[in-house]
This record gives sequence, C-alpha cells and structure tokens, in this order.
Amino acid sequence: MSEQTPDPDDTRFTTRGDEDTVVVTRRPPDTPQPSAFDLTAPPDPDTAAPPDDPDAIVPATAARARATPAVTDPDRPAPPRPRLPALDALLDGPPVGGLEPLRRTVVDQALGRADPDPLDRFLAADDVGMGLLRWFGGALFHAVRAGGAAAIRSALDRDIAALDGLLSDQVDAILHHPRVQSLEAAWRGLRYLAEQADGREQVVLRLLPCRWTEIARDLERAIEFDQSALFDKIYNQEFGMPGGKPFGLLLILHAVQHRPTRDHPHDDVSVLKALSQVAAAAFAPVILAARPALLGLEDYSDLAQPIDIARPFGGADYARWRAFQRTEDSRFVGVCLPRILMREPWRDDGTRADGFRYAEGRRGLRARDHLWGHPGFAFAAVLIRAFDSYGWFADIRGSRRDEIAGGLVTGLPTPAFRTDAPGIALRPSLEVSIADRQENVLTDLGLIPLLPARFTRYSVFYGNASTRAVDPMETLVATMNHRLSSMLQYIFCVSRFSHFIKVIGRDRVGSFTTPEDCERFLQDWLMGYCLGNDDASLDQKARYPLREASVRVREVPGKPGAFACVTHLKPHFQLDQVVTSFRLTTELAPPDRR
Repeated sequence: MSEQTPDPDDTRFTTRGDEDTVVVTRRPPDTPQPSAFDLTAPPDPDTAAPPDDPDAIVPATAARARATPAVTDPDRPAPPRPRLPALDALLDGPPVGGLEPLRRTVVDQALGRADPDPLDRFLAADDVGMGLLRWFGGALFHAVRAGGAAAIRSALDRDIAALDGLLSDQVDAILHHPRVQSLEAAWRGLRYLAEQADGREQVVLRLLPCRWTEIARDLERAIEFDQSALFDKIYNQEFGMPGGKPFGLLLILHAVQHRPTRDHPHDDVSVLKALSQVAAAAFAPVILAARPALLGLEDYSDLAQPIDIARPFGGADYARWRAFQRTEDSRFVGVCLPRILMREPWRDDGTRADGFRYAEGRRGLRARDHLWGHPGFAFAAVLIRAFDSYGWFADIRGSRRDEIAGGLVTGLPTPAFRTDAPGIALRPSLEVSIADRQENVLTDLGLIPLLPARFTRYSVFYGNASTRAVDPMETLVATMNHRLSSMLQYIFCVSRFSHFIKVIGRDRVGSFTTPEDCERFLQDWLMGYCLGNDDASLDQKARYPLREASVRVREVPGKPGAFACVTHLKPHFQLDQVVTSFRLTTELAPPDRR
C-alpha cells in the first residue's frame, strides 16, 4: 500500500469523555458524510508492535495509510501502553508526512525566523481537534494510535510552559530596558507623591513635562536667568503674579554629575548655576539626584566598600563643581542619593486572570534590573507630611521612637529575603545601605543621603544639607552657624515667610503712602509668629516658629512706588541648639511696575 499524507482540511480531531480516548474523524474522498474512526482501537496485527516491546511505535506507513473502523472486543486484551519517553521522542522528532508541527513554528516565530501563515491557520481552526492536528503535525497520528493521549497532554503542558518562558523573557527585556525603567519609575514616583498628598488640601502637585536637555537649552540661551522661559513659569506666572500661588519645592527628575561624559553629555554644573538663581529668586529650593559618577563611582554598590568618598572632590575635575558650591544661591539646591525602590519584582502568585505564569527575572535578577527611582520623591514626601502637620518645615530630618515624624520615609516597597517567612527579614528600599560614617562624609560634601532605619521597614533622612559649601570659620560656633544657615530645612522655612511677605507686599503696596507704613505693617505681621520662650513645647514652636524677626523697607531709587524689603528671621531650631539668623531680600512693587 502506498504511503499517504493526512490532509488537515479533511480531518477532524476530537476528544471523548474518557481522557485517554482520542477519536479522529476523516472524510473519505467518495463519502459525502464523515465517518468516525477510533485510532485508539486495537492495532492491526500486521503492523502492531510486539506486546513485549513497550517502547515500539507503530510504523509511520501503517499509521498514515490505515484507518481501522472502531471495534469493541471485550475478549481481546488491550495493547500495552508505550512509555512516555518514546512518545515524547516521536512528538519532538522530525516532521512526519510533510506536516510541519506548529509548535516548532511558534518557537521559531518568537525568535523571528518563521512564516506567520501557519500560526494564522492555527488560530482560525474551528475546533480543538483541528488545532491539535495543526499544532503537532503528522506525528499526532502516531502518538494517538500508540495510545499516547497522556504523552500529548504532557507535550502540551511542556509547550505551554515553554511559551510562558518565551513571553517571560520578552516581558523582562521590555521592563528592564533603561528607557522603560525611567518612564515607569517616574510615573510610580508621581503616584507615590499623590498618595502622600491625598486628603491634604494645602498641598498641590503640578507637573511640567519637559526634559533636562530642554531646561539646559532654555537657561543657556537666555542672556540672564530671569529672561528664561523657566523663570517666567516659576516666578512671573506664580510668585510675581497677583493671585498666583508660589512654589514651595521644585523636584527635577534628573541625576547630576560634575562633568560631561560620553554616556552623560550634559554640562550639569552650568545648568545648576542658572537653576539655583531661578530657585533663589522664587524662594523655591530645587531637589535633584546624584549620579554615581559624581562620587567617582561606577555604581552605588561601591559605597558598601570602605572607600574614601571625599578624596575625588579635591581633584581638578571637580574645580567647577567646587566653584558652584561657593555661590550663595547654591544653598537653594539639594542633591539626594541613593535611588529608592519603586516596585517589588513581579511574582507568579496565581492572581492573574489570564493564566499567564509570569515571574520577573526567571533567569535571575541583577541589581540594575530592579525598578529604582529618584530619591527626591522620598524627600518631597517628608516635606508634605511636615507641612501638613505643622505648616512648617523644620522637622524634616532624624527620627523619634514610635513616631512617624522627622525625616522618616514611609510607604516604599520593602521586599523580603526568601530565607525567612514573608515580612520577617526585610530588605531596605534603597539601592545601597550607607554606613553612618559615610553619611557624615556625604553630608559634609553637600549631599543628602537616605539611610535605612535599622530594624524597621522605613528609611530616614538624618540630614538635609544643601550644595552650599561650608568653609571653616574662626570659631566652631561660627562654623556651625554657617552650616545651619545652609541646611535646606531652614531654607524651606524662611522661604515660606518670604512667599507671604512678597504676596502681602505685592497685593497691598499701592495702599502704603510711605515705606515706613509698609515696614510697620510687615513687622506687626511677623511678630504674630514670634515666641521668645526657648523652653516652649514643640507644638508651641510649631505654632510660633520664629524666635526673632525684623524687617526694613526702603524706596527703590528710580522706581516710584517700588520698595526694597530686607527681612531678618531667626527660627526656633527644633533639632539644633545653635543660634543663627537668615537675611532675605526682595522687591515689593505693583505688577505693572516690576
């Protein structure tokens, strides 16, 4: 008998109630109606394998050429089942009868080396039987005739697992791409801030979608910083506009370093210098992140080693960075590190409705594969909580026992080590755990490190130094006063008063006939926030945050109706027993005389 090849278009493959029974329906050429043939019927004696050889497989010629009608003979014993490895070898073997199994085509197509037409035909199949035939190809008949329903199910399970693996690798490649990670981290960080501000009516989040290159181009092309588009948005349209709401914080999702490189072609120092002038004019400190290259590192994991962090900052490469740190406006710039975890790795917990068994990093997760985000989100969350609690920013560093206050950061993902039960051994939400000694060095360098709070799921800011360099003074007290006047927590405090003084003067300057009238009004207003008792409670100091305050108003020569205002403020230092004061200068003028 000549060898024949089954035609999938003339074949129908179905399953019965018994999971081990497989039935195929083939339409003979001369028969208008299909007739049923059970390929699990006892094999023909001429082609059946010997009973004592369980690994034998029905010859290919007989399997394709014969279609024996189903016969039920209770006296005839059932043929022995072949072992699954032999059927697996058949299903995974070369194509039979010219029918290429689709299971290989799908894998090849996933790897970009297959024609999509067979997959389209498989998806268009109108029943399970036709789909199985197209999936396994001609080898399906051999496995069925040899009693291989179990092998088919096993092969299908392996195929589904293999497809899940291919899809998982593709999803990993997408999620771990640097641009996708940057996008996801930015939106998750924004969501984190929105959750922190939820229900706090005095907190408003505003989003400016622009890239660092656009900010740099805008500031570099402007003749002066106050002629840039950024200054117009931050200052003119809000701080200097009647009815405008001054910004309290500018959070820029960019990591800076001291010089341009091949993978970082931005001159961050020049941009920071102009950006600090915009922030100082609007009394809105700006927060950024630090790249590892700023510390002379390839990766933040190097901070876990006992290295001298301060040594590179004395080199010639850091000359422009040191010059920027000596400018007065650099006190309005804060640089945070390291990055924070924005999302735990996806786990296969069985909750997906589509049945896709995906676990992120099935081949192992590297440190860079985790979703790390801007640490400024954590700093902004601390500011939001402090402002909501006190309307004041002095209590934004350190931690106190059994209190969610100070610089404690909450709400970040805290994955657990798998060596213990979930929730027992928690990992820090930080890219690297910085030691206490290194934290002091980083603070002295004008950076804001975020550390894990020991034995908790939280992180904490123990300091908030600005980038302003602290030069040694004649006495230790003078040096400490200089250091405190450069700390962001007090810059935020006095900036908030500057906002109110500017708004009051802006809206009422036309009603004052002399500078003395304006000065008297502002002085009386400031005294309402002063408390001379150094032993007052924390709540009293929060209600009256100033220890002393004075204001001086003078006319601006050549600008009738415009006043120059100089304010001296001495806050209550809730965490530091050192006395210092701040000097703020602004101009009070009607909008049409600016």
